[in-house]
Amino acid sequence: MLTLTTMIHTAKKGLVSFVLFAGLTVSAHADSLLDMNLSRHIENSLATQMDEAANSLKSELSLLIQLQMAEMLFDHEFEAILETQSKTVIDDAEADMWGQE
Repeated sequence: MLTLTTMIHTAKKGLVSFVLFAGLTVSAHADSLLDMNLSRHIENSLATQMDEAANSLKSELSLLIQLQMAEMLFDHEFEAILETQSKTVIDDAEADMWGQE
């Protein structure tokens, strides 16, 4: 026969087992939440760093293209000026040569 004391001890054991099980379950759930939050934070940090690197590279590439275009325009203008001056010098020399004869 079960006495009241035996029933109380059985209930206490069951309650202790339940509390331990619940504590372990909550702890495991908290660990998985912590892992998920840490993973999410790392992913967000990496994504932010990649975005910043991509934007930096875009800016550098844009500046490099602008610099190359400016150099090409300068070279083209410089060649045009040299050609014009060379033609003027040749024309002046021919005019002097014809004028002296």
